[in-house]
Amino acid sequence: KYSYDPEHARHVEESALQIFDRLTKVHGLGPRERFILKVAAILHDIGKFVSLRKHYFYSYRLIVSSDILGFSEEEKDLIANIAYYHSKGTPSGADANFTNLSSSERITLAKLAAIIRLADAIDRSHLQKATLTGITLSGEELVITISAERDPSLEEWTFHDKAEFFESVFGIRPILKRQAG
Repeated sequence: KYSYDPEHARHVEESALQIFDRLTKVHGLGPRERFILKVAAILHDIGKFVSLRKHYFYSYRLIVSSDILGFSEEEKDLIANIAYYHSKGTPSGADANFTNLSSSERITLAKLAAIIRLADAIDRSHLQKATLTGITLSGEELVITISAERDPSLEEWTFHDKAEFFESVFGIRPILKRQAG
């Protein structure tokens, strides 16, 4: 309906779920939150149907305005907020959409938004140039290894830009490493 990029959405979904699964002991979230992340990854860019500028805002509006079967209004708000914060912005009390969430939902939002930002960065070009090949959690570092047949410089730069929010949420520094060969 919203002419989204299915290959990009699938790539972000797969990467986000791999990161989520690797961090299970760290984030303390369960299967329902994993499913919410999956849906948010699929829908995160639908706002581009309305406008490329501030697409995250329009993604939020489209999600909260849609009937999505199987989700409560609270879960739909959480999905919409993940889409809203997937690209930039820090969740804060200055945003009405954020203040409408309960304190536990705000924590869940921060964790899932931090994960989806990294996953989205890995496919910043929307060309699926980088394939996630491994995730290692070692101390206070999360090393995400990718392979790429084409130049992933844009993905690497974007990942480093998005890493700060992830580190502030989890206290773990994400590192993107390109596999040799």
